[in-house]
Order: sequence, then structure tokens, then C-alpha cells
Amino acid sequence: MDITLKALFVVIIPILAFAAKRLVDYVFRNKTKELTAQLPEGKIENISVRVNASHGEVADTVRNELEFENHVFEVLQSMRDRIHGLETHTGRNVDFIASVGDHKLAIEVKNALDRVTSEEIQRYLSDESGLEKLLLISKQPPSKKVLARTQDLIKSGQVTFFNAPNAEELFPDLVKALDRELRL
Repeated sequence: MDITLKALFVVIIPILAFAAKRLVDYVFRNKTKELTAQLPEGKIENISVRVNASHGEVADTVRNELEFENHVFEVLQSMRDRIHGLETHTGRNVDFIASVGDHKLAIEVKNALDRVTSEEIQRYLSDESGLEKLLLISKQPPSKKVLARTQDLIKSGQVTFFNAPNAEELFPDLVKALDRELRL
């Protein structure tokens, strides 16, 4: 094989590989998969990541999800001092349970809601007896697909979506949401 043909292959093969990678990234750009982690005490955490996410992107997604969940926990803890009778604790499947008197609210925190199903919502609501409603907190609003899948639960008042794009401004909006959902 002459030197020109070898040089051509040296240039073309990386270009083809790059183009193939870009094509795969484009095809799977809006596709996600769900990672399921079994945490201590049997709690199950489901986290959505892009299908073609690298190991680093998966790690970042998991870290961001847990940081957001921790931030919501801190806000809930600080609200206990300001809302008379508010009690909060972690659930078995759902992230948190907030209650005031006889009213109980399940709270699930997600970075994205793209894979939330009615079955998952029912699992959260069955976490503890007396749960009336689920508040799904996310940095992104629910997609039309998620709203369609959960429309019966929304209409029945069993689930409410809470969009919190800016975690730093979460406190005042979450106070209003808890006030509304727990009928304070």
C-alpha cells in the first residue's frame, strides 16, 4: 500500500469515528435510562441519566441529585422552627414525609421528572399509612409525557408538581407549597 493511501486512512478513520460518535449522541440526545440504587435500610433511589452518558456524567448526575435532595432536607429542617407543629422525617421509598396534625404529605425530590410513572407515585404514596398527597419537587417542570401519564393522579389531587429551578430561592416557595398542601 502506498504512503498516500496510508496517510488517507490515518486521516479518514478518526474523522469517521468522530462522525459516528456525533451521530450516536444526536440519536440518543433526548433518551434517558434509569439507574436504581439500593441504599442503606432498604431505601431505593431511582435516578435518570442520558442513555449515552459517560461515567463522569453519571457520577455528576448522582451527586447533583443527592445535593438537591440534601438542600430540600435542610430547607424542611429550617421550616420546622417556623411552622408550628411541622414534623418531617425520611420515608422508606419516598424522600421525605412532612406532617402537621392529621395531614401528611409525601415529598420526592428529583433533578428531572422524565421517567416518573403512576406506579412509582403509588409506591411513594403507600410508603406510610395516612399519606394524602405527593409533592414532586424538581429543578425542571414535568414533561407533557409525564403529565399525560399522571393526569388521573393530578385530577384526583394525589400528586402536585413543584418546579424549583433555583435551589437558592427554594425556601419561600416551599413554605407556600407546604402551606397549601398541608392546609396550614
